[in-house]
Amino acid sequence: MVNAATASFALSDQTTGMLVDLEEGIWCCNNRAGTDIHVINYEQYIDQYRKGEVSKGKRCDFVLYDARRSHFVVAELTHCKQNSLKRPVSNSSSKTKEETAETKYRDTIQILCGVSEIRSFIEQYPVKSCVFACRLKDDQDTQDTVSRAMDGFQAAVQEVGTITRTKPLVIENMGFRYIRCIYPEPYVFQ
Repeated sequence: MVNAATASFALSDQTTGMLVDLEEGIWCCNNRAGTDIHVINYEQYIDQYRKGEVSKGKRCDFVLYDARRSHFVVAELTHCKQNSLKRPVSNSSSKTKEETAETKYRDTIQILCGVSEIRSFIEQYPVKSCVFACRLKDDQDTQDTVSRAMDGFQAAVQEVGTITRTKPLVIENMGFRYIRCIYPEPYVFQ
């Protein structure tokens, strides 16, 4: 749990400890509300169950919710080069990283909502978000000049800021909004 004294914090799924220094994180959060925020390493938690319905499907990295019962967040984190955001994740899949994350949101929320007590708990939150958090890698130091020039030529227009879709994701009819946070732009708990 992140306590109210923590105004800002960062998460990473690439280290043993999920809470990291702001400069080392993949996803930054701003706790303007000054309330306790519960952080669950959901993927790690579910990995301990080898059998049963809960272990099926894709799963997001983190679930967060605040003690004031304002925000319930399902988050997927990634660390990649900018031009990887728009490309398929593999040769066998045509989905991008964001599209793959949407599958993880759907499966995670369906598993959670499959337990009536958890569904009732989630329904109490007026702000329900699926967050795609990304920290873009800067690998220009390791490339030669020609490779950097070609990467720059092929790169998409700069992805900046926080983007919120106006149309909610239709997942279990729960009214989750989709937010993309490119590091260092934070998700704000207000």
